[in-house]
Amino acid sequence: SAQRFSTNATWSKLLGPQTNLSINGRFEVQDQHSLLGLPFASLAVPASNPFSPFATDVILNRYFADPRPLTRDVKTQTAQGGVSFNTLLSDWRLALTGDYTLVDTETVTQTNGEYTDLRAGIAAGNINPFAVDLGSDLLFTAPDTADSTTGTLSLRSTFSGTLFELPAGEVQMTIRNGYDRQTIDSAASRRGVVTAVGLNRDNINSAFNVELPLLERGVGALGGIGNLSINGNMGFSDLSDFGTLVEYGAGLRWSPVEGVTVSASIIGDENAPGLGQLGNPTIVTPNVAYYDFVLGESRFIDVVSGGNPALLAENRKDLKIGLDWSPKFIEGFSLQLEYFKNKSEDTTASFPLLTPEIEAAFPGRVTRDSSGQLIRLDQRPVNFAEERSERIRWGFNMSGPIGQQQ
Repeated sequence: SAQRFSTNATWSKLLGPQTNLSINGRFEVQDQHSLLGLPFASLAVPASNPFSPFATDVILNRYFADPRPLTRDVKTQTAQGGVSFNTLLSDWRLALTGDYTLVDTETVTQTNGEYTDLRAGIAAGNINPFAVDLGSDLLFTAPDTADSTTGTLSLRSTFSGTLFELPAGEVQMTIRNGYDRQTIDSAASRRGVVTAVGLNRDNINSAFNVELPLLERGVGALGGIGNLSINGNMGFSDLSDFGTLVEYGAGLRWSPVEGVTVSASIIGDENAPGLGQLGNPTIVTPNVAYYDFVLGESRFIDVVSGGNPALLAENRKDLKIGLDWSPKFIEGFSLQLEYFKNKSEDTTASFPLLTPEIEAAFPGRVTRDSSGQLIRLDQRPVNFAEERSERIRWGFNMSGPIGQQQ
């Protein structure tokens, strides 16, 4: 079950014909209560126990319906505020934005019961392990707790306009500068062991983009080639915990005849994993139904989630080629064809489905008991050494009025 309350407000004022200021704020509270199944224990029943019908020692697996199931309670509070300012400076547009978001999350997980006295009583022969009301007075171990507070500050300035004019058209430039600060403070307590993580990241970034028209259809000696333009962009991000990351790109757009456009672009960038992927608190969820491909059986296991501080930065390269056709004889119709190719190294991803091959690649993430049965899986994010993909996509759009228009 979940309950959510949210309120927000926005104020906007026109300061001039081309100048606008707006301020917004939001506050949200969400409470979520989850049931995680019944307490479970494997109990050793000796042959000497007077209530046992077996002549040898046995292991009894019991679920306990009383006094209550295992639970998880999550409370999240979010506060956000932002401001934006837009104005026109001669022929250039200036946009300034700022935003701050604070999120506080508290998680309490009741993972299992306390079975010390129960096991001792069964071993001594004082407790009937097969009784229907076994565990009705069961006590619980201290719950697992996880608290995290994340803050995100984002400041942006965008300056765009015309650099100069060529025979084929205007040369457009966009300059973007920004500052981002992210913080995460988390603490997790599991069976009395407390782990705490405090991370912060400052990101100073700058980028520019230039659109340069080379040819205009029907203008000049090469006007028969059609409209031709190129664009390029370059950006840098200086991350306090990862160093300098680079992004770049170049593209070409060609329209040999009206209604037909061919485009090609190369994009490359480096991306650091998010602070949440690095520093989210470690949370263990019991009684998760999971299929074990190695043994071919379904089991209820403990699943670990949270952040992985050992993640690396991703390096990505993309190639994109596209064709767009909008014929004159069909109004509102356009056909698109696109080829996309990607190569990425050290990709950050969620832990994949546990197959024998994945278990061999990540042996430290899997815990099995002495009989080989799966009992625990660590699903925190991982890095893939390399990832490649190719795709061809095609489609069409058609839009227009139906019936007589007013």
